[in-house]
This record gives sequence, structure tokens and C-alpha cells, in this order.
Amino acid sequence: MEIYHAGRNQLDLFTTPDEIKLDVEDFNRKVITEPFNRVVCEFLAQELDPSSRQKTLIFCVNDAHADLVVHLLKQAFAQHYGSIDDDAVIKITGAADKPLQLIRRYKNERHPNVAVTVDLLTTGVDVPEICNLVFLRGVNSRILFDQMLGRATRLCDAIGKETFRIFDAVKIYEALQGMTAIQPVAVNPAITFTQLVREIVQVTSNTERALVRDQFVAKLQRKKRHLSEAAASDFETRAGMSPEAFIERLKSMPLADVAAWFT
Repeated sequence: MEIYHAGRNQLDLFTTPDEIKLDVEDFNRKVITEPFNRVVCEFLAQELDPSSRQKTLIFCVNDAHADLVVHLLKQAFAQHYGSIDDDAVIKITGAADKPLQLIRRYKNERHPNVAVTVDLLTTGVDVPEICNLVFLRGVNSRILFDQMLGRATRLCDAIGKETFRIFDAVKIYEALQGMTAIQPVAVNPAITFTQLVREIVQVTSNTERALVRDQFVAKLQRKKRHLSEAAASDFETRAGMSPEAFIERLKSMPLADVAAWFT
């Protein structure tokens, strides 16, 4: 992580320890309250569709907390959608009945759509359809946090997945985002290509230029899949190369040359 020293006006790099000293035990105990979790579940019911192919993974404090969230989320979904299949939301923890079988169902079948876990699904489970992560617990380990985020980083062409969302009810992402190796490439997905090009030309440091270039590439990676044949041809006429070739060119081009090319 980068540490800024105001006196020397410079950035120093430090390797953070595997265990971060955060008081999570007392905090996690406070999270296991029905009013707090009811509010969270009512919000999630407005954001998630239990019948869709986009899956959700919720991280809870312990098994009892997972039971509470499953119960409240089913209630919230029922109020929002009228009714849902009972197995749309299930608990997958070490205390669940036949957890390995439940994991296989979560990976290979439409239902369960929402899996509520503690730490059983933090590592070693590959479900590309996971598009939503919900944090209802804190952790001290930045490695564990990276593994939790990693559950949603796989692309899934079958459902058109290009991004994933984080619902952070306990500010764990806010606390650890500077210590994780996984960073959002597109800081603001709504920013336009025109704005990005303007920034590439105007910024003065290579660090800033590299960040903007990476955002431009990430945005173009997503957009090029949806170009019509005519639009792709028009792009190639204007840029002198296909979108795929242009992306590779941007990645390999010296940063100063990137700004000069757009200018």
C-alpha cells in the first residue's frame, strides 16, 4: 500500500501484514441483531432478483447469524416479489446438512440463487455466476478479504457478466480497500470515453496517466462486445485498427505516446 509523507512530499510503499489489527470480534457481535439485519435484507430485496441467473453470496458472522439472514431475506423477498421458491435462499455453512452437496447445487443449478455462508465459501469454490457479494461481517485478514472478493471476479459469458457488485453493510471494504490486491479498474463506470481521453491528455504524471489509460481499456473491453458490425467497421476506419488491436496497442504503448496519439 502507498503511504504519503507530507513532509517529504513523496509516496513510500509498504507491505501490509497478513493480519490487520481491527477490533472485529466485538463489532461482529453487534452485527447479530434482528433490526440491523432486517433493514439490510429489505434493502437487498430491492436490489436482487432471486429468480435471475445472477447469483449472490452473503458473508455472515456465524451459523446463527446465517440462519437469521436466511429467514429475514426470505421474508423481504416474499414482501417484494409476492412469493419465491423456498430453496432460492439457503444457508451453506459447515453446520448445514450435506454442505458439499449444497455447494454443488449452488454452482450447477439455478437454485439456490442466494447462498448465505460464514467462511465455507471464501476459498476454493468457483461459481462464475456470482455477481453480488454482501458483507455482513468484519475480518482481520487481508488475505481472507482478497479471497472473499475473489469469489466474484470470474467472468461469465453465459449470463453476460462483465462486472460484480459489493454490498458492504459493515464498512469492511472501506476499511481494507487500501490493503487489498484487488482494486476496481473503473473507478466511475459512468465516466465517458471523451472525459477519459481529456484526462489522458491533461494529466501530468505517469501514475495518473496509467490509471486513466487502464480505465479507458477496461471500458473499451466491455463496450467492444456490443459493437454492431457497422460500428466496429467505423471504429477501425477512424483508429486504423480493430478494437482488439487498439486495446493491445494501448497496453504496450509508452504512456507519453498514449497522450500524444490521442492529441
